[in-house]
Amino acid sequence: MLSFSVWLVHNLSRMYTDVVSVNISAMSNIDGFARNSISPATVTARCRCSGFKLLDLKAGSDEKIRSVFIDRSDFTPSENDIFSIGSATLYKYVADIFGQGVTVESFVSSKISFRFAHENYKRVPVTPVKVLSFRPQYCSLGEMRISPDSVTVYAEPSRLESLSDIRTEPITVRDIRGNINGVAKLERIQGVRVSYEEVSYSLDVTRYVDVTGEIRIDVLNVPESKNVSIFPSVAKVVLRCPFPLENEPFDDVHLYVDYNEFVRSINGNCVIRCSELPASVISCVIDPEVCSCVENGGME
Repeated sequence: MLSFSVWLVHNLSRMYTDVVSVNISAMSNIDGFARNSISPATVTARCRCSGFKLLDLKAGSDEKIRSVFIDRSDFTPSENDIFSIGSATLYKYVADIFGQGVTVESFVSSKISFRFAHENYKRVPVTPVKVLSFRPQYCSLGEMRISPDSVTVYAEPSRLESLSDIRTEPITVRDIRGNINGVAKLERIQGVRVSYEEVSYSLDVTRYVDVTGEIRIDVLNVPESKNVSIFPSVAKVVLRCPFPLENEPFDDVHLYVDYNEFVRSINGNCVIRCSELPASVISCVIDPEVCSCVENGGME
């Protein structure tokens, strides 16, 4: 018995090549279709593996069905809601189909096909829920980036009508002093399936300095026959800039009011606006935000 056991273990530890068939059910994230395929398909390949693994693959291979996730980009659609994956692409899923320790020398069929059922769906944006706090003199550069920034949701038509977006679970980061990135799970909604369970996020962060100064306010789009005075004629401006300062930020920042807005106003008050900010300026705060405009009549 001892000799037989040693012989058996020795032989089953050797590598063998044989044809193996495995039944698989495909899972995917194809827009407009169910996550799971309606029926399984059989994958047959010439495999090389140990005797132990070969016995395991052949034992109950007719009854056992393996679930394998296949990315939608690897499928080729055809008629009757059928999606196929070629054998050349199928090699990337060998470990999921046959298990670890198996090398596929060749597939018997050139492609494998699955049928998926239609589902009600629509595309909605992803809204990040943020709980962020920055170290003093640090701030974000722009908005948080989300990838993917939209997802496909599946539900009953009445439920889909009420969905305008999908939120992330709270993204909580404290004492921020540098760029942040990570992965956030999406909220779970009863009766709703989402094409992705999580998204990645990133946020650019910089150290900043506030620079204060005064800028004259111009009036744009004034007809040649008109003359408009504004009070006050200058405004206090706080520019937030990345630290250290590379150049004088006030050189490329201009304030103005629009004559057309003045004409439409009831009391002559106009919002003071800022020209497009240069790359060297993060944000601009204007004080006061509104000025009074008075039309003085025709120009000489």
